[in-house]
Amino acid sequence: LGDGYHTTKEVKTQLTQTDTNLDFKDADELLRFFKEKDFSFVTLRTSNRDFLVHKAFLCAKSPVFNAMFERKMKEGDSNMVDIDDIDSQTMATLVQFLHFQPLGDLKWESAVTLYYAADKYQIDLLKKECVLLLKKELSVENICDALLIADLHQDKNLMSCAQEYFCRNSKLIFISKQWKDFLCHTELVAEVLHLLSGYM
Repeated sequence: LGDGYHTTKEVKTQLTQTDTNLDFKDADELLRFFKEKDFSFVTLRTSNRDFLVHKAFLCAKSPVFNAMFERKMKEGDSNMVDIDDIDSQTMATLVQFLHFQPLGDLKWESAVTLYYAADKYQIDLLKKECVLLLKKELSVENICDALLIADLHQDKNLMSCAQEYFCRNSKLIFISKQWKDFLCHTELVAEVLHLLSGYM
């Protein structure tokens, strides 16, 4: 199998580290977490790699996975979840995040695919981290993609930042190939041009 924590000692070590997404208020709440959660491992299977993940961590981070296992769906019963729309490299980064490892610097394409995964499985803290990375990597070449991504995921925070970047760099964007391709998205074009008219 793939990356994961296989021993009780390793799991306990990970739980001693700070993680704001678990957000335990006191020792009693932490104890309830241990009692209520199934401390088995699950396998997240991509097209070419398997990843072993602690079920308690997965459920604590993702309400989507939590609901999946609580309903005793097929994936929960077999402790195997097939992931057919996320590549193995993105899943590896996601699993690292679940196990309290920092994301580090990601290129634009990697941050986009990780953002998609975080949004799909409602891993909110990871999604916020991805948005920070996307904002940092905005450029004339990818700003149109950023607007499309923000619109697709209804992400007001990312949209606001992308629109501001567009307005500040509109002259360069207007002569780019990406802008010409973007013109077919008429509603987004109209919205950003309206904002630009008030910005100038």
